Amino acid sequence: MPVEMISLKLKLLPDEEQKKLLDEMFWKWASICTRVGFGRADKEDLKPPKDAEGVWFSLTQLNQANTDINDLREAMKHQKHRLEYEKNRLEAQRDDTQDALKNPDRREISTKRKDLFRPKASVEKGFLKLKYHQERYWVRRLKEINKLIERKTKTLIKIEKGRIKFKATRITLHQGSFKIRFGDKPAFLIKALSGKNQIDAPFVVVPEQPICGSVVNSKKYLDEITTNFLAYSVNAMLFGLSRSEEMLLKAKRPEKIKKKEEKLAKKQSAFENKKKELQKLLGRELTQQEEAIIEETRNQFFQDFEVKITKQYSELLSKIANELKQKNDFLKVNKYPILLRKPLKKAKSKKINNLSPSEWKYYLQFGVKPLLKQKSRRKSRNVLGIDRGLKHLLAVTVLEPDKKTFVWNKLYPNPITGWKWRRRKLLRSLKRLKRRIKSQKHETIHENQTRKKLKSLQGRIDDLLHNISRKIVETAKEYDAVIVVEDLQSMRQHGRSKGNRLKTLNYALSLFDYANVMQLIKYKAGIEGIQIYDVKPAGTSQNCAYCLLAQRDSHEYKRSQENSKIGVCLNPNCQNHKKQIDADLNAARVIASCYALKINDSQPFGTRKRFKKRTTN
Repeated sequence: MPVEMISLKLKLLPDEEQKKLLDEMFWKWASICTRVGFGRADKEDLKPPKDAEGVWFSLTQLNQANTDINDLREAMKHQKHRLEYEKNRLEAQRDDTQDALKNPDRREISTKRKDLFRPKASVEKGFLKLKYHQERYWVRRLKEINKLIERKTKTLIKIEKGRIKFKATRITLHQGSFKIRFGDKPAFLIKALSGKNQIDAPFVVVPEQPICGSVVNSKKYLDEITTNFLAYSVNAMLFGLSRSEEMLLKAKRPEKIKKKEEKLAKKQSAFENKKKELQKLLGRELTQQEEAIIEETRNQFFQDFEVKITKQYSELLSKIANELKQKNDFLKVNKYPILLRKPLKKAKSKKINNLSPSEWKYYLQFGVKPLLKQKSRRKSRNVLGIDRGLKHLLAVTVLEPDKKTFVWNKLYPNPITGWKWRRRKLLRSLKRLKRRIKSQKHETIHENQTRKKLKSLQGRIDDLLHNISRKIVETAKEYDAVIVVEDLQSMRQHGRSKGNRLKTLNYALSLFDYANVMQLIKYKAGIEGIQIYDVKPAGTSQNCAYCLLAQRDSHEYKRSQENSKIGVCLNPNCQNHKKQIDADLNAARVIASCYALKINDSQPFGTRKRFKKRTTN
């Protein structure tokens, strides 16, 4: 199974002078990439003149302009598909609205007020949450839709013409344009500029918060990924293949095969130089044992053209990486990092052209393959199932498949619904205050109190989600369980066919940031080496968990008419026959049972394909 690429993101801490120089670099790079993308300049036009003053990129760094341009073009392709989908959806809305305005028979009239209606065509397509409005609203809405279609059409034309406008937020550095130092004073040396202009900026390798609680795990994770980064860099220096070399390995034509053999012969003869380069990095000679391990890996690599990370080679990489991490010298690493910047939170409302150099946060990002031994992802004995609800935020259960028993159950109460209703009210009142400020110039309106209330509510929600995700991962670790949830995409409540009675349910469910809590669980489970799967939600609320486990007819589970959050199983053969069970807890048990019985298509969390290819008639 191939190792997944992950990213190491380090926060830079440049001083004010360095921020000014970095700001000039970003704007200059954006200008260069835009000109090259339009075909208005090539490398020769952009090379620095003799005795040049100001910011000029070196010839080595200019080679990376095409990399950033190609990345942007790929992003534009994805944006094009998304815009086409949105435009088609808007055009359908426009046609439905026009149809309802021109033809009164194509209107669905409200049962409460005769002057309110909604397009019948939209309702027939399944948009059951569409609200009723007066005719003047639909006229105004039609104008808005036409404006949106026009705007998206213009953007699509720009993309099709290949008009690239590069933002001053990213620079891909060439491997020869930087050096990095860990040790006692971590720093990043940027040498991408011509002349004597260099930036020696410190960066953060430990969390900035006090090292306690969950920050301990974050520190541990950052330390592990840093070691993996150095190990991956050493492996790339010894056995790395360029893109052209990777393409040649797949060659079938005789002339390409001959070229491949020449390249590999050249690579083999240059291997001794790479070992000397490694010794120079370490500042010492390699031991006989280390040389033997590298030689064994080399022989295997030139035979299969793939590095097999054996236990001995992994231990050697770990040892070398830890040595390099302790060195106080700048290291030349065979990687192509990305220099990024983002606006500070207080400056996000401004356009990037109006931001000063001190209103940005600067980051350094590396791609890393974790080659060293990670937390073992063994097959867990038990299953931890999770279901979301209304009365309860989450229902959690642990199933022992061998004994067919649920050994641990927990219902987390749901304070978020009330908090978020209050949060939405505060947001609405804040908008009203802003409108009053705009309309009444000489009136002082205090909006800070509303902002403080809003901020405190969001903080309480975040703390609750962090604590719950931590407890769930700790439980999975304690019971040696894999975590199983419902498929996140299938749980979106779009246009239920049962009509108005589910509007309140859909609204309340939307208040729960299920995606946020799942990302927290995924992150914390990844640190502990715990696997997460999702299953399709079909039947998870309608089946009895015990009957499903026993492979009996499980469709006898019914909700109570007095309290829909309580259910009973009417199957006389069930051990819980006519016993009341919380509906959310039963659903969590069904989810765990689906994984144990290998039904409902369980897949690793986040890997399920979301979109089907559209067929054209």
